[in-house]
Amino acid sequence: MVGIPLALALISALAIRLRSPSAWLREKTNIRLGHLFHAHHLQFIHMAVLSGAVLLFAFIVPSMVFATVEEDWSFLDAFYFCFVSLTTIGGCHYSCYYC
Repeated sequence: MVGIPLALALISALAIRLRSPSAWLREKTNIRLGHLFHAHHLQFIHMAVLSGAVLLFAFIVPSMVFATVEEDWSFLDAFYFCFVSLTTIGGCHYSCYYC
């Protein structure tokens, strides 16, 4: 009940925070690489960089924190927890036959 609104708030906050750096990055990419690539290639590069930033700040950094705080969790356990929590998929138990 609380997880979905918090995930949406996190995504919204990331979008707001990434708006001005994204515009700056796109401008610099067009200036430096505009003569080498077509516009759709530059858009793909821009999307890849932004996707990497979101992956880093929404999944990898929190996973590292959880792996450090929770003694029994590996990094992959923590990453799975962050992915399932933030994408609101919900966990599937090993004993569940319908998953």
